Amino acid sequence: MANGRPIIFLLHGTSQIHTRTAGILEVVDPYLDDRAAQEAFGEVERLARKLGLDRRYIYLPSTSEADAIAGLWKALHPEQTLVMSDEEKCLAGTSPHDVYRSGSAPHQVLHYVT
Repeated sequence: MANGRPIIFLLHGTSQIHTRTAGILEVVDPYLDDRAAQEAFGEVERLARKLGLDRRYIYLPSTSEADAIAGLWKALHPEQTLVMSDEEKCLAGTSPHDVYRSGSAPHQVLHYVT
């Protein structure tokens, strides 16, 4: 399915994350406050495990820079990227060979092929 490479699931958080002040030697992880992201990754993990997929997960908090996803795309060189059509702006500045759409509104998916 991924030609021997792991499938990467990336989630860009959308919820407002409560900013906490870190105590001495404490790491503050915004993922721990993003319940929607935890549920989404949990569902993906159940499906991926059932299918026996080699997988990795990347979480970007809602406060991350707008071009962070495009930067990851450029660094990872994926063969295919699927993104919900309402998140198309996250891949602005990338240069796939082909882009096609599947599904129907409001769940239309863009396929970026390199």
